[in-house]
Amino acid sequence: MSKKPKFTISVHGEGAAEDNPRVIFPETIEGQQMIFKLLPEFSHSDIAAIHPFPADDGTFGVTLKLDFRGTNALELATRTRPGEFLLTKVNGYSCGLVTMDQPILDGIFTIWSGVPETVILEMQKKYPDISNSRSASSGIEMTATTKKEKREALRNAKEDEKKKAKDAAAAAKAEAAGVQAPKPVKDEMPRGVPTGEIPLEGPPLPR
Repeated sequence: MSKKPKFTISVHGEGAAEDNPRVIFPETIEGQQMIFKLLPEFSHSDIAAIHPFPADDGTFGVTLKLDFRGTNALELATRTRPGEFLLTKVNGYSCGLVTMDQPILDGIFTIWSGVPETVILEMQKKYPDISNSRSASSGIEMTATTKKEKREALRNAKEDEKKKAKDAAAAAKAEAAGVQAPKPVKDEMPRGVPTGEIPLEGPPLPR
């Protein structure tokens, strides 16, 4: 039996009153009843990284970086159903409603408020921060998708945080002692041979 998740996040697209009652649910928003699909567009299982922040109402918001599946689902929904709404539920409670006004291609989705601090703390145990993800810093899209990749991404992010903290402590100690801390060495790609000097095949061409 699978373990019950410590939190749930689901994002639902709009449904219609004529849909099968078994696949939709009503939601009253600002005194108006709306219909949403029971099956979410994406959920917590599609999250790869997060970035929480305090909301104006005393709760928290969180920006989600979705994995490959979640990114495709978000792009499909926002591209094919412009003008419709997406409803976010956290632990079964509604906490966000956004309008799909343009296609979202980068897999970034923000819940602006309504997320309890307890959920944020549990999310931080499971997902790395977006700003610490190696794919974000390298500019290369290598977002974790499988459970194993997500565990490795979290472990890598924690290792990077420890290294940054260690470097900062060493720099502070050196500054206090009046010694200039050595600058970190950047990895540089070797220049190699100019393209014009590389033969297409076989040994080097005679000059």
